[in-house]
Amino acid sequence: MSYEQNTDKENIATQLIKMVSRYELFHDPFNKTYISLEQNGHIENWPLEGNKIKRWLAQLYYSENKNTASKSALGDAISTLSGQAEFKGKKHTVYNRVAKLEDNYYVDLGDKDWNCIQINTEGWTVKPKAPVKFIRSASFHALPTPKRQGDITAIWDFLNVTNKGEQLLLLTWMIDCMRPETDYPLLILEGEQGSAKSTTQKHIKALLDPSSMDLRAALKKPQDLIIATQSDHLVSYNNLSYLKPELQDLLCCLSTGGSIGMRELYTNIDEVMIDIQRPVVMNGISELISAQDLSERCLHLRLPSISEQSRESSKELNTRFNNAYPYLLGSLLDLFVDSLKELQNVVTKEKPRMADFNQLGIAVARTLRLEDKDFITAYTDNQALGVRKGLESSPVAIALEAFLEDGLTSYSGNIKGLLEKLNRYRPDESVGWPRSPKGLKSALQRQQTAFRKVGILIEFEHQRQTNGYQVQIKTM
Repeated sequence: MSYEQNTDKENIATQLIKMVSRYELFHDPFNKTYISLEQNGHIENWPLEGNKIKRWLAQLYYSENKNTASKSALGDAISTLSGQAEFKGKKHTVYNRVAKLEDNYYVDLGDKDWNCIQINTEGWTVKPKAPVKFIRSASFHALPTPKRQGDITAIWDFLNVTNKGEQLLLLTWMIDCMRPETDYPLLILEGEQGSAKSTTQKHIKALLDPSSMDLRAALKKPQDLIIATQSDHLVSYNNLSYLKPELQDLLCCLSTGGSIGMRELYTNIDEVMIDIQRPVVMNGISELISAQDLSERCLHLRLPSISEQSRESSKELNTRFNNAYPYLLGSLLDLFVDSLKELQNVVTKEKPRMADFNQLGIAVARTLRLEDKDFITAYTDNQALGVRKGLESSPVAIALEAFLEDGLTSYSGNIKGLLEKLNRYRPDESVGWPRSPKGLKSALQRQQTAFRKVGILIEFEHQRQTNGYQVQIKTM
C-alpha cells in the first residue's frame, strides 16, 4: 500500500470520528463500549461492536461525501471510538427492557421514539426520555402503549392457568420480571398436548418482553443460553424434554445472578465478562429439572387440557388478545404499583429460598384482597412439588427409591457396589444414567438435599478406602 493510500484511509477514519464527536461515548461495568446517538429527535444507545454501527457510519459518510468508506477505515474509526469510550468515557450500567433508578422502575416501551414507562408507589406514566441507558437487540419488539381501567382478571382469558394459587404465583412472577434488582424464579409450564402451553407462554412473553424470539427452539448448549440473555430480558424456551446438568447449573446462575466470562473471539485469548441474570420461562411435557438447587428456584404450573368445545382458532384468539393487549398491560402495571405500596408493610419472620419473591407475593396477595397465607401456602406447596419433581426426573433418584422400597431401609458400602445394585432398578430408556462410581456420586450429591426432605439420609465418607469411596444411606 502506498503512503498516499494509507493517508487517505487514515483521513477517512479521522473524518468519521469527527462526524460523531458530539455524541456521548461510554462503557458499562464489563467494559463493553457504547455510543449515545441522536436519531429523529431522541437518543438511542448502540454498542460499538457489531455491524449496525458500521452500517450507520458508512451511510453517514456517504451522505456527506457521496463516496464510500472502506472497511478498513470503518474498522479503524470504530476501534478508536471504542478505545475512547472505554478509557475516557463514563461508566454506565446498561439495561435491557427493565431498569431501576432510586425509587423508580422503568420499562422500555420499545417504540420508535424510545419512550419508557416510569413506575413507582405514586403510579405509572409514559415518559419521553428514560434517565437510564436502555439498549435494544435486533430481536427487540415494542410493547403497546398501556391503557388504564383494565381488569387484571381478564388476563386469565389468555393464560390457561385456572388454579387460584398458581394464578397468584404467576402474577407475582410477572411483576417480579419488571424488577431488575431481585432474583428470578424459573417458570416452568407443564401439561399434556392441548393445554395451550405455547400460547400461554407467548402471551406472557408479549406482556413483559415481546421479541421475534418469543419461543426459542431446543436448548442444547450453554453458549446458546448465554447468547439469548444478551438479546432478551425474558428468555423463553418451547417444548423442552431434557436439560443437561451443565445447563441446569447455568440456569441457577440466571436465576440468582452472576457474571460469566467468554472468549471474545475464537482466534484470541481475550475474555469478556457479561451479566446473565434474567427471568426464564420454558415449557415441556416431561419433567425437566433434576438438579435440586435449581428445583428450589422453580415455579411449576400445571396447565389443564382445553376441550374441543372451548378451543378457538389462532386468528380469533390473536384478535381478542390484540384488542385487550394495552388494557392487560395497564392492569399489570396497576397491580405492580399497588404491590409496591404494600411491599413497604411486609415483614416476614421466615426467609425461604427466593426471599424477595416471597415478600412480593405476600404484597400481591394483599393487593388482591387475599390473605398472606394464600400466597405462602401456594408457594410452599409449589416448592415441595418441585422437590418431588426433581427426584422423579432423576433416573438415579428413581432407582434409589425403588431399591429402598424393595424390602431394604439402608445401604452401607462403596459407591461401585451401590451402582451395581441400582443397575437392576434403572428406569427403561433413562437419559443421564451414570457410567461410573464417580458419576453416581455426583448424581447423589445433586439430590442429597431433596432426599433429606423426603426422609432419606445420604452421607459420604471423605477419606477414600482401599475399595473406593464409601456411602451410607438410610431412611429416617
